[in-house]
Amino acid sequence: DMPEARDALAQAAGDAVLVVSVPAIYPAGGEKQLITVLTGKEVPSGLLPIHVGVAVLNVQTVRAIYHAVTAGTPLTERLVTVAGDIADPGNFLVLTGTPVRHVLEHAGALPLGRRTVVSCGPMMGTRVDNIEAPVTKTVNCLLVRDPPVENELPLPCIRCGECIPVCPVGLNPQQLFESVRTADFDTAQDYHLFDCIDCGCCAYVCPSSIPLVQHYRHAKSAIEAL
Repeated sequence: DMPEARDALAQAAGDAVLVVSVPAIYPAGGEKQLITVLTGKEVPSGLLPIHVGVAVLNVQTVRAIYHAVTAGTPLTERLVTVAGDIADPGNFLVLTGTPVRHVLEHAGALPLGRRTVVSCGPMMGTRVDNIEAPVTKTVNCLLVRDPPVENELPLPCIRCGECIPVCPVGLNPQQLFESVRTADFDTAQDYHLFDCIDCGCCAYVCPSSIPLVQHYRHAKSAIEAL
């Protein structure tokens, strides 16, 4: 959905790199989903892209490798998109370790008032509770937005199945939720918990407002700790 950017990239790349457009369907940018769209290959559960002969690197990683190899320059900065209801949204080159507050101030986002800050996007991001926290090498976006409408506590799962068809990995979020809710981590892994890419599609469509992704993330951390 960005034809001007695609044309600029194709012109700059010449014959050295093939620039391909992909459907603007969330989460088409996911690693395994991107491989399927571009090559038709499926990465089996539990395996990595390299096992099907593919390496996926984002642009900032490639740029960092280039500077490290050619000039010995370490990765000390990254491009961060600051967006939302702010005065000066845009892309900013930010030194790693810079407090989030400094970045927001530069983008005209302060004072926040009742607005909240989400790191790394609206669907997969996490809320930034302390804007004095540093920008790390994994922060690619800071989204300033109005606080979500606070509904009542999540309702019980009604087994409507709305979460199943939207999962881009083909998991059964309903079954996963039941297993992680009861801390039955063996069953959760049988249901391929670690294939979940935390895209948030299941939680978005859940009529009971169950924060499914948060449950999955907690279970993954608990299993790794064990």
